[in-house]
Order: sequence, then C-alpha cells, then structure tokens
Amino acid sequence: KAKDGTTVTVNGKDGTVGAKGTDGTSVTMNGKDGTIGGKGADGTTVTMNAKDGTIGAQGPKGTNGKDGASVTINGKDGITTITGATDDKDHKNVIALDGKDGKMGVTGKDGNSVTLNGQDGSIDMKGKDGKNAVNITTKDGTVGVNGTDGTTRIVVKDGDKTNELATM
Repeated sequence: KAKDGTTVTVNGKDGTVGAKGTDGTSVTMNGKDGTIGGKGADGTTVTMNAKDGTIGAQGPKGTNGKDGASVTINGKDGITTITGATDDKDHKNVIALDGKDGKMGVTGKDGNSVTLNGQDGSIDMKGKDGKNAVNITTKDGTVGVNGTDGTTRIVVKDGDKTNELATM
C-alpha cells in the first residue's frame, strides 16, 4: 500500500493483479481467464477478454439510476452492439452490426426497428413493440406480354401478403 492510499495486489495462485486508487478507480488483470478490466470512480467499466475476443464499455448509471450507454464488440462472432442509456420506462435505443451475416439493425426505445440484411439485400421493419412487420426485397418481374424479360420489382411482404410494386 502506497502512502497516498493506492494499493497493488498480486496473487500468484490464480494469476491476478489488481490496482486500486483512493478515488474508487481500479484496474484488474486475470491471467486465469484472460480478462483485463478497469473501473472509474463514476461506475464506468471497460473490459477486455482475450479468451473470446470481447471488448466492452459500460457507462455510469444515469440520473434515473438505470444503466448508462454501452458498447460491446464481440471479436469471435463479429457483432458490435451500441446501446443507449435506459430511460425511466426501461426502454433504450440499440444499434447492432453483425459482421458474420452482414446485418445492421437499429431498434428505438418504443420497439420500432429497421434491419438491413446484407446477405440477401432485404430490409425488415417493425412498428411499435415489434408489431406490423414488413420485409422489402427485389426480384425479377414476370415476363411481359410481348415475351421480353420482366422489369425488376420491389416486393413488400406484410404478414402473409406479398405485394409486388412496379418500377419505372
């Protein structure tokens, strides 16, 4: 323990090293599971996990006592998630990027969402609380009256209904 009150601990048995400041900040390294963590005096945390390639940052609690904003990067699965602070109704905004399937989604606090699917080029939308789902894609239209190839159509799937929209 230093004169200013900071401490450093080393545990050879389980491979952990820790340092604590007098203001509530701390840094830990765990050789057993490959994690490194930091904590700020305000409750902000940052973690890195060498075992699964995950990096995370969690902001301090908001003024309402709910979770603050966070960012998670999962190197193994290729998923990045950015989450806004939780409001008084336990809602939060979320942005998710899925590198594995080329998917990007945004979800609003009220449950409205839009997802861009790079794998098949479609767009999925959902209304409040995930209701009224719609899927938008494109496809080749049917062959015309004169035998020429059909024009590309925009296809909107609304529940069990499929609607093809003509393009000009």
